[in-house]
Amino acid sequence: MFGTQRLREVQPYPLLVLARRPRDARFEYIELLKRVVRETYRVSARHPPAIMHVGRRLTEYQLAMMRGGPGIYVVDVDSVAESEAGGTALTRLIAGLEDRLREVYAQPPGVVVLYGSGAVLQRLRQLWQPRLVAAQLYTRIPEPIEIQLPEDEEVFRLLETLYALPEGSLSDAASVDEAVVRAESVLLDCLRGHASDPVLGRLVRQAADDEEARPDDAPIHYGLKAATVAYLLESGVRETSIETEVVISNTPVDVYARRGWSGGLIAEAETLTSSMNPASRLSAVAASRLALGLNVWIVLHPLTASIYMPYVDAALGKHLEDGRLETHVLDAGSCLLAPYREHRARLRAVASRLWSRRGQGLA
Repeated sequence: MFGTQRLREVQPYPLLVLARRPRDARFEYIELLKRVVRETYRVSARHPPAIMHVGRRLTEYQLAMMRGGPGIYVVDVDSVAESEAGGTALTRLIAGLEDRLREVYAQPPGVVVLYGSGAVLQRLRQLWQPRLVAAQLYTRIPEPIEIQLPEDEEVFRLLETLYALPEGSLSDAASVDEAVVRAESVLLDCLRGHASDPVLGRLVRQAADDEEARPDDAPIHYGLKAATVAYLLESGVRETSIETEVVISNTPVDVYARRGWSGGLIAEAETLTSSMNPASRLSAVAASRLALGLNVWIVLHPLTASIYMPYVDAALGKHLEDGRLETHVLDAGSCLLAPYREHRARLRAVASRLWSRRGQGLA
């Protein structure tokens, strides 16, 4: 999507991102980037992120706080520069940023995003220009990654797919940023509706696992679990056959639907929070549940599943041959579960079209 895989890679130190602002305001994507970074941070970190967005005047406090570490720091550099006459904000930003980047080697993972036009980013790049000292060229601070979003209407189809929305549902959005805010609102409405349903509340218990009970993870995990139970009920499974947060043969499971005396279905709602490498988490969950001799469903958040699709495929591909494993995502259009294989096929088709057009000269 942004032309790099590094956003979803495990980062031992803070990551600096230089994001190029599009020429056409319809393709402004700072809100999309913030949500992608949020998801990758939640997967790789073991604590909720502290988030700061600076889009107006850059205060001394904000400048001092702009560092890596356990959080996400986003600066709309153009807006900040326009808020102070004479470009003083940009000058202060460059000076402060160099000091902060010298501290990166000793800080825990985090993300600093600088979002701006090509001219502004060009000024920021001077920080990484090799300097001649004692007749030797060297660079004192780690290199950033540079990203940009294609200015193509197909991006709106991509957003619909990332959030599992019907095709064309975001066509009337004024910008990419408006589209992603709307898409996330629809998906959250589905999760909130299932999690708040009093009938489902009789059946769905809260998570016992400490990570799944984290403040930033618990509502999503509970919503996915409730959506799974709702889907089972819609499919004709009786309430009396469904249990949640139970232990089967010393293995805790999210949802268990009994079928007869010895058969049944196990469903695991996986947000992938704090999994570091999602393939490790998913592979372990699939193997341990299949070892119980029952059918197994893995239920994923559509945005997380989309970002980490190569990891999902690597982790679950070999288990699919067993015939007892199915993977699903929450479909925001219907608020029910949908097969992951269909979601993946749709995502690959949109990505293929975008990639081919990028090769034809689209930015």
